[in-house]
Amino acid sequence: MSELISIVLPVYNGERYLRASIDSVLTQSLQDFEFIIWDDASTDSSREIISSYSDPRIRVFENNSNLGLFKTLNLIITNSSGPLIKLWSQDDVMKEDCLSKLTSFLSTQNMAAMAYCAYDLFDRDGKVYKPAPPDQTPETIDPRLAAQIMFYNGSLTGNIANVILRRSALDEVGLFREDMMVSGDFEMWVDWKIKDKGDSGIYLRGTPQVQIWDPSDKPASGVGSGGLYNNQKNPSKPIKKADKPIGEWNTFRIVMKGDNVTVYLNGELVVDNKPLANYFEKGKPLPATGPIELQHHGDKLWFKNIYVKELK
Repeated sequence: MSELISIVLPVYNGERYLRASIDSVLTQSLQDFEFIIWDDASTDSSREIISSYSDPRIRVFENNSNLGLFKTLNLIITNSSGPLIKLWSQDDVMKEDCLSKLTSFLSTQNMAAMAYCAYDLFDRDGKVYKPAPPDQTPETIDPRLAAQIMFYNGSLTGNIANVILRRSALDEVGLFREDMMVSGDFEMWVDWKIKDKGDSGIYLRGTPQVQIWDPSDKPASGVGSGGLYNNQKNPSKPIKKADKPIGEWNTFRIVMKGDNVTVYLNGELVVDNKPLANYFEKGKPLPATGPIELQHHGDKLWFKNIYVKELK
C-alpha cells in the first residue's frame, strides 16, 4: 500500500533545530507517510543528524553542491510518491495531530487543491511568544478571493511549511520556479508615499523595521523616515530628515549585509551601516534569511517600483 502523504524536507545548515523538526514528524498521530529528507550540501552537522535516524519511512538524498531551496524542493517532489505532499522546514515543529487534521480536512474538500494550518511563533528556547491568531477567512476560499486577500494582506499560508498540496494540482500548474532565490543579504529600491499622520515601515528578514511616517505627526516629533525604529541599544533615528512633503513620492535604497543596514532616503544617507536588533528574540542575532514585509497600520499608503537584488 502506497503512503498517503509525502513529507518533503529540504535541509541546508539546519543543525540547530533539525532534530526537533524530524522528531516532530516521526511522532505524528497519523503514521501513514513517507518522509524524504534532502540535504543541499550542508557544511554543518546536518548530514550527521539525518544519518542518525533508521526509521524505514525516511528516504535520504544529498546534493553534491548547493542548488538552493526551490531546485531542491522540486527534486524532492519529483522523487516522492504520495497523492498528498506536505512541505516541511528544518526549523519548524509539528503538533502531534497536524497531519491528521490536514488530511481529514482535505478528505471533506474534494475540490481544494491545497490546505494550510495556523502556526505559533516561538523563540530559540522553544517558548511561544506569539500564539496563532484566529483565522477570519472562510473554511474554503475561491481562487479569486484568495488572490484578492493576498494582494492586500500578504500570503494566506504564512510560509511553505504550513502547506499541504494535492499532487494532482502540482501536475496541473507545475513545480516551483527555480529562478526564485532566498537571500539574507540584499539591496532594495522602493518608492513610497503616505498621507497626513501616516505610519508604516519595512520589515527586513521579518524584523521591524525601516520606519516610514509623517515627521510632523506627534509620534515622530520631527524625526524623519528611514530610521531603525525598534532598535533600543543600537541607533534608531535617522542621521537627518530627508522626507519629501506629505503626498509626494519618496525613494528608499536599503542595503542589508549580515545584521547591518544602510538606508538612503531620496538620495540622502540616513542610516550608515548600523545593526538592526532582533526585536522578537532580543539580544540574539537576526535570522540569516527572512521575508521583506511592507507594513501598514491601517493608514492609506502606496508602494511602487520595488526592486530587490541579491548580494553575494
